[in-house]
Amino acid sequence: MKNYYKIGEISKIKHVTIKALRFYDRVGLLKPAYVDPETGYRYYSSEQLFQVEMIQYLRRLNVSVAEIKFLFEHSELPAWNEAFETLQTAMEEKLVSLQRDVLKLRMFQAHISSIEKIQNLEGFYLRPMEERKILSVPCTCPPSSSEAVSRFQGLYQEIAKENQVTTYQSGSLFSCGFPYQELVRTEIFLDINSVAHDPPMYSRVLPAGTYLCLNHQNSDFESNSAYEDAADALLQFIRKRHIKPLLILEKEAFLDFIGYTRPLTAFQVLLQEDQIPGDIPYID
Repeated sequence: MKNYYKIGEISKIKHVTIKALRFYDRVGLLKPAYVDPETGYRYYSSEQLFQVEMIQYLRRLNVSVAEIKFLFEHSELPAWNEAFETLQTAMEEKLVSLQRDVLKLRMFQAHISSIEKIQNLEGFYLRPMEERKILSVPCTCPPSSSEAVSRFQGLYQEIAKENQVTTYQSGSLFSCGFPYQELVRTEIFLDINSVAHDPPMYSRVLPAGTYLCLNHQNSDFESNSAYEDAADALLQFIRKRHIKPLLILEKEAFLDFIGYTRPLTAFQVLLQEDQIPGDIPYID
């Protein structure tokens, strides 16, 4: 039949199953233009090719068969326009969500790659760091476990409220003035993906630069021998080399989300360009 297509031809042309076409016929969504009374063969018009394509498109957007049928039965332009506006809004929201997921995957990947490079290092090493965004909150020194949990819960709530992305990398900021005898923990923080134009309280950027680093195994915020030994070694190095730190922080390599429970932590000291030691190895 001229300008008509059998159900098998429609199936091949539009990559839709015969089963689906029969279902659309049964529920009244897409009736064949002609059914041979003797053979029962279904035939579709060339115009219905476009309807099949629209049905496939709307189904990919998770529009139900009942909703599509309603649109075809009430084919006034305002109804279609309203439907497309609703779909566009939903797709834009989904796109934002997908972009956040991609960003988080990139952050996770960068975090894991970074840990791979440093997890077995012993002694001091230098690392060039790009700017890092954090959300921080003041704390006592040292914070108790209960205080740390409470503070981090507050940070998580702030991150959710500000629609930020985090890989749950945590850390602490320290004050340490001359003669560099003691590290005083002043703030705890979480990494975030960006600082908003109207930033939340305690949102800040850790400066780019060369950092002097020293790993240690630290299980929590309470003082322990590994932390104390590393802190003493760091302060001795600073005093011996007459270094004037621009910033001192401690960063936890948090990997609990993949079942990696080795509690690797690193002190990081931002150095002035003219005070970078020449005998300490660089790790890119």
